Amino acid sequence: MIPFYENKFGAIFAAHSTSLIFPAHLHNAMECIYVVSGEIEITIENISYHLKRGEMAVVFPNVVHSYYSNESEENCYELFIYPNQAKSKIYGIVQDKKPIYPILLSTQIHHDIPNQIHEIIDLYRCEKPNHLLMDTLAQLVLIRTLDELELIKQNATSENIIGGAVMYIAENFKSSISLEKIAKYLGISKYYLSRMLKDALGMGVCTYINNLRIDYAKALLTTTSLTVSEVAMESGYDSLRSFNRCFKKITSVSPKEYRNKS
Repeated sequence: MIPFYENKFGAIFAAHSTSLIFPAHLHNAMECIYVVSGEIEITIENISYHLKRGEMAVVFPNVVHSYYSNESEENCYELFIYPNQAKSKIYGIVQDKKPIYPILLSTQIHHDIPNQIHEIIDLYRCEKPNHLLMDTLAQLVLIRTLDELELIKQNATSENIIGGAVMYIAENFKSSISLEKIAKYLGISKYYLSRMLKDALGMGVCTYINNLRIDYAKALLTTTSLTVSEVAMESGYDSLRSFNRCFKKITSVSPKEYRNKS
């Protein structure tokens, strides 16, 4: 699967998975993930939460978040992503806001929500999905979920800078990119930007860009027949040597070994 930062959410996206590993990213959409079994660690705005069976995380638009879970038969997650569009009834409730605590315990979740999320995923997988029914179910889940969350106003300035930087990186990581270019695009000091991104992402800009590139390369290695050299170029590296070094540093195996294992 191509990582989520490659998707533009103009419509509902839904999925079922036993393993979720996504680097820090954001999008202008609501995201709900429900733990059917097992556990998962989700980091939202640099705060980590450990979710267990029956618990749910709610990620608001333009909020930086990431997932990590070990691949295990015991783990099972269901999620959907709902586009935050002005025509949506949800838009006015969540726009420029975020929850104080974005996690719902099993006792806070309406008893119909797990089945409704599962139905959204089943509909999404259909050859000809019923979009009206999917949209209605997603809004119902979100409305029931929002009743349990205490919302506060987002810090518009910092959120806009972080959001703008992350989206710029997501759209340009496959080309030549640097802290200086990002700062120039946003019209701010590179030192100020570097400090803000490190606080928000928990890592330096170069490390974050390399994580995105290697994550993208992993998808290409497992879903295409491109050579390792071609994967390196497609992922934003102009040197095979640099690509191999970064890939092994992040994954502990070479690109070839990763492809053979997958």
